[in-house]
Amino acid sequence: MHNLIMKRLSFLIAAVLCLQLGFAGPVQSAAEGPVEVKELNFVFLHGAGSVSCTTQLLADTIVEQIPAYIVDYEQAHPDIEVHVDSLNRCYQNDVGIDVWARNIVSSINKYLPGKGSVILIGHSMGGKSAIYTVARNVGGIAERVPLVVTIDSPIKSLDKYQVTGGGSFLNYC
Repeated sequence: MHNLIMKRLSFLIAAVLCLQLGFAGPVQSAAEGPVEVKELNFVFLHGAGSVSCTTQLLADTIVEQIPAYIVDYEQAHPDIEVHVDSLNRCYQNDVGIDVWARNIVSSINKYLPGKGSVILIGHSMGGKSAIYTVARNVGGIAERVPLVVTIDSPIKSLDKYQVTGGGSFLNYC
């Protein structure tokens, strides 16, 4: 069941990305100039109390399936070449959201330096941190992020969530 959900989610993300590429701007013909290069740089963000292994299946599935979409897109747009990269890092998760956001930006700047079209895909607290990072434009990252995808991300403060046995999630951490 988990594999089916992951495959459906990866299909949805790939479809959205292909649509995003389609509306990214005017296309020049080969006679008018060089091939335009578009980038898709996926950054996978795990949830609180978790590690990068929890987003590995999703990351692998997207990286394995997106080439077929890119081939179709490039055939329909012969003057555009699409480059894909991904980053699946483990982030310290016993810190506040400000520190987590700075760590995300630091990883992007270190491992995807100067790259545009950074797509943040976060599970749970990773998704909340992605939204926070872009909304607050931490490290000037907002202009590089055209898409944030969240999966089961909390929308209220973590101290409002209760864990089994009582107490807040923050106290549990």
